[in-house]
Amino acid sequence: MHKKIYSIICIFFFLISCSDSETANVEYQGNREKIKIKIGSKHTEVSLNYEVLPQNERERSWKESKVLSQFSIGSLDDTTLYLPTDLKVDKDENIYVLDMAGKFVKKFDSKGKELKKFGRKGRGPGEFQSPFRIDVSEAGKLIVLDINQGKCEIFDKNKSHKIDVLNQPTGVSFVTEEDFVTLQILNPLDMSAIQKYNLEGASVDYENVLLPSSFDNITVAMLPFVDGSIINYKKEICYVPRFMNHFVLYDKNGKIKYVRETMDEIALPTYERKSFDVVNFRLPEEQLSILGASVSDGKLFLVSNKASKKNNNKINYVIDVYSILDGDYLYSFKYKRNKVVSRFFITENVIYLINHLAVVEVLNYELE
Repeated sequence: MHKKIYSIICIFFFLISCSDSETANVEYQGNREKIKIKIGSKHTEVSLNYEVLPQNERERSWKESKVLSQFSIGSLDDTTLYLPTDLKVDKDENIYVLDMAGKFVKKFDSKGKELKKFGRKGRGPGEFQSPFRIDVSEAGKLIVLDINQGKCEIFDKNKSHKIDVLNQPTGVSFVTEEDFVTLQILNPLDMSAIQKYNLEGASVDYENVLLPSSFDNITVAMLPFVDGSIINYKKEICYVPRFMNHFVLYDKNGKIKYVRETMDEIALPTYERKSFDVVNFRLPEEQLSILGASVSDGKLFLVSNKASKKNNNKINYVIDVYSILDGDYLYSFKYKRNKVVSRFFITENVIYLINHLAVVEVLNYELE
């Protein structure tokens, strides 16, 4: 039976107190980003809350990659998956796939055999309306972020536990077995963009991405350029924004440990408009920095949007690899394919992805 084709439209809102003429753009001043906002006669500069350190290397060092084997999970002709949108892999190489349309998560072993199903459609315990992101802890706990219900559901063995979260976050990651963090872009001034929760629901702020005091008298709500990935590594959290060419490592206490540039030089978003238009707001595609981010074995794998090129109906995806210890660039490699990839999860020897046909692919590779 052919699966139904679902269309999902994600709209980010950038709300600013309006007048007849508005311009907002982000640009570098030294190593610290400044967000210049003009609203009518009002002007202000908003600062990110950190200095960005450059890479020691400015040219990529290439390694050749070779795919050794591969297999797929799901297809258009079966109902294993309907619309997979996120995936994670645990320490035993079990694969967890979030299906937004089916309102469930399925667990597969390293060979693709289905082991377990978590959740279903509904509003009760262990049920979902809009599951958006997942993560898996060291001990095998699964957490599912449901945006519209404003909750995270943690599955531990045969039990589930709900925690209400604030501001409809777009990202989630375990920190320990008892704590997790969310990334929220709805109100990143009054509360930090990264919030830490315990299993009782109590929350605390991580050091903010933005410097709220620099907003002066400008009223701002959802900030799309803050959106990105948050990833746990040994109880520290790596934050990788999608639209700014750097990444941030937070220590175990939620303080910024370092911020490093990526290998791409990208002019950060510029947006001009004559009147306020929520529905048609988009950040320019060319400002997109990162297509995927994952951490494994002390390395940060970032899929570059700028360096990944389409050529003769094939796409050369460029994966840049950094040390998570200090953010130093290590090397890059390419993965060529003729299908668009919507989601990546990369380790030192395996590429897990979701392709444009809503099929999960698992590719073992080696670097030469």
